[in-house]
Amino acid sequence: MRPGRRVIGAAVVTLVAVALGWGEPIAAQIPDSIVARADSAAAFADSASARSRVLRRLGNLNKPLGVDSSLIIDRAALARARGSRGSGGLPVLTPADSLMRRLLELSGYTATDYEGRRAEYHAPDQVLILLGEEDDPAQVVQSEQTISAIDSIIMDDRTGFIRTRGETVTQQRGGEPVISENIIFDINAARGTAIAANTQFSSQALWYLRGDMPGVYPDSVFGEEVDFTTDEEWRFHFAAREAKIVGGGWLVARNVTLNFDDVPVMWLPFLLQNVEGDRSSGILFPQFSLTDVVRTSRGQSRRVSNFGYYWATNDYSDLAVTGDWWSDNFFSLTGVGRYNIARQFLRGTVNFRRFWRSEGGRELTFNTNHNWQMNERTSFTMSASYASSTDFVRRNSFDPREVTQSIDSQGGFSHRFDWGSLSLSANRRQFLNDDRVEQTLPTLGLSLSSMTLFRAPEGQSSFYNNLTWSGSSSFSRSTVDRPDQAELGFQRGLSDRIATNASFSSSLNAGGLSWSQSLRVADAVEVDIPLSVVDSLLNAPGSGIEDLATTDLNWNTGFRYQQRLVGTTTLTPTLSFSGQARRSDDIPEASSFVSGPMRTSFGAILKSDIYGFFGGFGSYDRIRHKLTPSIDYRYAPSVTPTDLQVAVFGAGEQKARNVITLGINQTFEAKRSINAQAAAPDPGVFDSIAADSTALQAPPLDPTAPAPRTAAEEIINLLSLRTQAVTYDFVRGGDGRFIDGFQTTSIRNSITSDLLRGLSVDVTHNLFGEDDAGDRTWDPLLTSMNLSFSMNNRTNILGFLPFIGGDKAPEEFEDEEFRDELDDVSPNDPSMIVPGQGNLDRDAQRENELRQRRRSGSTGQWNLSLSYSLNRVRDQETPASQMLRSTLRFKATENWDVNWRTSFDVANGDFLDHSIRLTRDLGRWEARFDFLQTATGNWSFRFNVALIDLRDLKFEYDQRSENAGNRF
Repeated sequence: MRPGRRVIGAAVVTLVAVALGWGEPIAAQIPDSIVARADSAAAFADSASARSRVLRRLGNLNKPLGVDSSLIIDRAALARARGSRGSGGLPVLTPADSLMRRLLELSGYTATDYEGRRAEYHAPDQVLILLGEEDDPAQVVQSEQTISAIDSIIMDDRTGFIRTRGETVTQQRGGEPVISENIIFDINAARGTAIAANTQFSSQALWYLRGDMPGVYPDSVFGEEVDFTTDEEWRFHFAAREAKIVGGGWLVARNVTLNFDDVPVMWLPFLLQNVEGDRSSGILFPQFSLTDVVRTSRGQSRRVSNFGYYWATNDYSDLAVTGDWWSDNFFSLTGVGRYNIARQFLRGTVNFRRFWRSEGGRELTFNTNHNWQMNERTSFTMSASYASSTDFVRRNSFDPREVTQSIDSQGGFSHRFDWGSLSLSANRRQFLNDDRVEQTLPTLGLSLSSMTLFRAPEGQSSFYNNLTWSGSSSFSRSTVDRPDQAELGFQRGLSDRIATNASFSSSLNAGGLSWSQSLRVADAVEVDIPLSVVDSLLNAPGSGIEDLATTDLNWNTGFRYQQRLVGTTTLTPTLSFSGQARRSDDIPEASSFVSGPMRTSFGAILKSDIYGFFGGFGSYDRIRHKLTPSIDYRYAPSVTPTDLQVAVFGAGEQKARNVITLGINQTFEAKRSINAQAAAPDPGVFDSIAADSTALQAPPLDPTAPAPRTAAEEIINLLSLRTQAVTYDFVRGGDGRFIDGFQTTSIRNSITSDLLRGLSVDVTHNLFGEDDAGDRTWDPLLTSMNLSFSMNNRTNILGFLPFIGGDKAPEEFEDEEFRDELDDVSPNDPSMIVPGQGNLDRDAQRENELRQRRRSGSTGQWNLSLSYSLNRVRDQETPASQMLRSTLRFKATENWDVNWRTSFDVANGDFLDHSIRLTRDLGRWEARFDFLQTATGNWSFRFNVALIDLRDLKFEYDQRSENAGNRF
C-alpha cells in the first residue's frame, strides 16, 4: 500500500457520478489499500513491502487451504459483508478477521474491495482483470461508490485506463445508478466515456435520461444523441443532438426536438434548465409567444417578459429581477425580494416595478407585505400597494380585478401590557375610478384592562367592594384627496377634506349597576375653498382660497342598572346627561367654541328571548322559532337655549325628546337525527331550552352559549332574519302628522340560511317619499340589495322537503377546495401593472395541487358562486345600478375543466369583464385557453401548452388589445 496512489475503481465511479449531478467529487489523489478477493482469495497484512507480498500471495493461490492461516477466509463473514447494505444501496465493507480489521483501521487510507468469479493479474503489464457473469457480476466497491460489470472490469495501472465489458452499473452513495453498455476512463486525464448510458435524476419531477457520454469530466459531462423525459413509459421525450451538464446543476442542450412516441412535433434551438433538486440561482426562462416572434398583422405589438435572473441568497431569502418589453408601449423592470425567518417569526415580500414609456415618462408601482410576531405580546403587520398613475393602470392592465378595485395599503403595530393593550395602525386607499385617495394616518387605540377596586371575599364584601373599572381611548386622522376640479368647476361637496377624531370612554361597574362616561372630539377641515364661495358667510369678499374648519365636542355620562326578570328577559333602567360644544368657520357667531344646552335623559331597555316549538316533518324531528324583541325608551325634557345656541345648533335642540326604539330578530331552527334508524330520541336540545325559557329556574340559560347536542343530532338554521331597529319620536309626531315622528327613514333586513351554504341577503328600503307640497309620505322603495351564495353539485337545495331531505346532512364547503385558481398570480405576472403578492416558487406546487384535484374529480362536478347588488335612489333621472358577479367552475369531461368569472351590468345589459380558462389534461402536459377582458376594454387571449414537470417549458400563442388606441 502506497499513500498517494490513485484508487482506480473509485475514480471512475466518482467522476462519472459527480459529472452527471449525482454527488460531490472526492479528492483525485487518495491513498489505497488493495484487497484482492476471489473464490480462494486471501487477505494480506500491513507491511512495508506490500507489492512483493501481493505477488507472493498470488503465487500461492494453488496451495490447499490451511497451509497458511493468514489465507483462511471467514466465508460467513464475507457473505455478511456482501449482503449488508448501507445508505444508497451500496455494500458495507466488513472486516473478515483481526488482520483485516487492522488494515481497515489504518488512518490515511481508503479501502477498495475487488470481487469477481475469477481474478487475473498480469504482473509485467500491471493489469488486473475481474471476471463476472450475469448472476454474479464483477464489482469494485468502495465506501462511497461502486462499479459492477457483467462481463469484466479491466484496470491497467501502467497506462491509467479502466475499461468495462458488458452491462455496467455505477453508483455513488445516495445517488441514482447509471446503467451503460461499457465505460472507459483515463485516470491521468481525468476523462471518461460512457456508451449508451441510462439513468434518472430529480428536478421538480423524476427525469429519465439516456444517450452516449463521450466526455465525462469531474465538473461537467458532454453528451451526444441524448434523450430525456419525465414519462416512465417514454410516450414523449426531448431529443438533443448535443447536451452538456455543468457542475451537476445545469443542463444545456441545443438542436432539441420534442417527440411524441417517434414523431417530432416541435423544434427548439436550445434548452437551458436547472436540474438541481433544491432552489438555486440562475437565469429565468423568458415568456414570449409566437405572436411576439412573428407578427400576424401590421399593427400588432410584440411583448417579451420574465427575462431576468433569480438569486437564492441563502436559506431564508431570495431576490429576482425580470424585464418586460412591450413594443410601442413601455419597458419595465420588476424586482422581487422575499425573506422568511421562521425562528424569528418574520416573513415578508417586497415587489416593485419601474416603467419607461415609449412616448416618454416614467411610472412606478410597488407592493410589499411584512409580518413580524416579535413575541407573544407584540406583533407588526404591513401590506402596501402604490401606483404613481391610476390612468396608466387602467390603460395597460389586463386583470379585470385590478381595474375595478382600489389599491389598498395598511399596516399596524400592537402590544399587550399587563395593564392593557396599545395598537397603532394606518391605511391608504387609491381608487381607480375617480383617482380619489383616502388615507388614515395614524389610528391610535389604547384599551385598559379591567381593574378590581377594593377587592374583598364575596361573603365579607360591602357595596363598595369588588368594583370593576375599565377605560379606552382612540385617536385618528384621515384625509381625502380628490383630483383638481379646475376644468369641471368647483363643487364644495367634492373638496379635499381632513378629519381628526379623538375619544375617551370609561366604565365603573358594581354588580348590575354601571356608570359610564365618554368624550368625543371631531374636527373636520375643508381644504382650499375659494373665497367667492364663502364670502357671504364670512363677510370677507375677495379672491384666493381658504380652509374651513368645524370642531364638535360631545360628552356624555350615564347610569344603568340591569335586572334579570324571567329566563333571559332583562330590564335595564338608564339615566344620562349629555352636552356639546361647537366651533365653525361657516358660522360667524361660532368663531370660538359655543356650548350647547345640557340635556338630561332617562329611560329603560327591555330585552327577551321567546321560543315557539313545532312538530317535525320529513327528516326533521322538531322545529324551533326563536324571537328576540327589544324595546328602548328614552325621554329628555325640553330646554331653553339662548339665541346664540339656537344660531349655532338650530332650534331643534330646545324641543323635548320622547323616543322609543323597537327591534326584533328571529330564527327558525330544526333538529334532526343524523341516522333516522336510531332509537327514539331523548327530550333533546329544544326541550331543555323550553324548560329554561318558560319557567323560573336558576341559573338561567346563557343565550350566547352554544346549544348542547348529542353525537347523533344536529341543529340546522333554516332561516335567520335580522331587522334594523325603528326609532319613533312622539314629540315630533305630536307637533305635526304622525308620520313625521319616524326618525328611521330606511330599514335594513338581513337573511341567512344553512340550506344554501354562503347565502346572505341584505335588503334596504327607503320608507318615505315627498308629495308635491314637500310633505313626507309613506312610500317604501327598495334602494339597496346585496345577495350572495355558493352551491355545487352536492348541494341539497331542497333538503327541507320531506320527500327529498332524507337523512343526509348538508355538505360543508371547504374553502381550499373551492378556492378560485384564477386568483393565483405571481409578482411578475405580465397581465398586472401593480406586482402581485404571489410567490416565484409557489406556482409549480400550487399548479400540481390544482391538477391533482382536477384529475381526482369526476365528470359533472361543478361549483357556482353568485353575488348580486342593486343600488338606486328616488330620483327618476338617475338610473339604478345593478351588478351580477359570478364564478363558475365545472368539469366538462374527464380531461376538460372550465373556470369562468364575469361581471354583468343588468341595467345596461352588458358584460363588463371576463376571466375564462379552459384546461385540457394531456398526461404529463397541460393545455390552457385563457381569455381576459377588463371593464376598460383591454382584452387578452392566450393559448398555452406547458409541461407539468417543467412549467417554464411551454408553447404559447398570445394576442392582446389595448382599448386606448386599439393597439394590437
